[in-house]
Amino acid sequence: MDPAAVPTHAQAFAEAIAETGRTHVFGLMGDGNMQLFIALRCRGVRVVEVRHESAAVAMAEGYGWSSGRTGICSVTHGPGLSHVATSLLVAARNRSPLVVIAAETPAGYQGAQTFDQASFVASCEAVYRRMTPGESPAEVLGDAITLAQDESKPVVLGVAADLLASPVDGPTAARPAGQPRAMPTGRDDGAAAERLSDLLATSARPVLIAGRGAMDGVSPNLMRTLADHFGAGLATTLPAKGLFDGHRLDLGIAGGLAHPAAERVLRRADLVVAIGATMGRSTTQSMRLFADAHVVKVVNDSSSTGKVETLRGNAAGTLEHALALTRAATGSRPQLRQALRIFGEKVLPSVPALSI
Repeated sequence: MDPAAVPTHAQAFAEAIAETGRTHVFGLMGDGNMQLFIALRCRGVRVVEVRHESAAVAMAEGYGWSSGRTGICSVTHGPGLSHVATSLLVAARNRSPLVVIAAETPAGYQGAQTFDQASFVASCEAVYRRMTPGESPAEVLGDAITLAQDESKPVVLGVAADLLASPVDGPTAARPAGQPRAMPTGRDDGAAAERLSDLLATSARPVLIAGRGAMDGVSPNLMRTLADHFGAGLATTLPAKGLFDGHRLDLGIAGGLAHPAAERVLRRADLVVAIGATMGRSTTQSMRLFADAHVVKVVNDSSSTGKVETLRGNAAGTLEHALALTRAATGSRPQLRQALRIFGEKVLPSVPALSI
């Protein structure tokens, strides 16, 4: 592009996306977003095209999980947006931040593709943010990314197709797109660790559950050490499946997909500590699985889930503090070993399987 030329909104969006460091955008091209796809390719951002729009949202969610950056995808207006319903709702319920840049029908268009996109997105439990003429693409994208991160849910950014193709009036990059949300501090980690240590010290049958937020390469080993120290069972949410494979206290997945024998152990727990997991309906079976337990979760935001106690802290930082505190205060305590014998060779290879 000629440096002296006035960029289009599509080119300004492409520049803003590239400036955030994102390397991939997922989507399916239509007449409403083709200018954006062309601009992204010219800017060096790889566009991964899909066969169905729903896959674009799912891939953006996966990109966020693996990269730690809020994923971005794009679809056209009308059926291009309506096709994302399943993946958008799943991402919303997974509390996955991502941004969908969705074209809106051009001003004055009265064809069959016109529908209330904002109401549709709201029905999928996501957020709709419409861009208006005169706004800076970089600022709008930054607002959408920040909103997705702060709300921990997808944000659909609606941009009229004719606006994408039109030149930008005013600055194109007033500020970097996507300001990171404030993360828990060391003080938060310490306070969460003190609470966890107190709870674990008085628990007879604790269970530790790892979620996607604990898949950081550090937290799993810390959780294994903490489980060995307290004789606590180890389980995961579905996204973290297999994180503790091979450990003698591994119970597998917690929730609706739990092994029947593991479920019996989980039901007997008097304390459930979730690290990086939201403890939603699937994992807790709408709290029926842990009806007799005190459930506490450590997450990096302040979201609450029903009767679950929420501690704000980083997974690894909180676990490191908790290990230091518990090593100083207690000895190894294998109360749960008897209960875990029902899992036989899978959990305790040297102990024959019993039933309870």
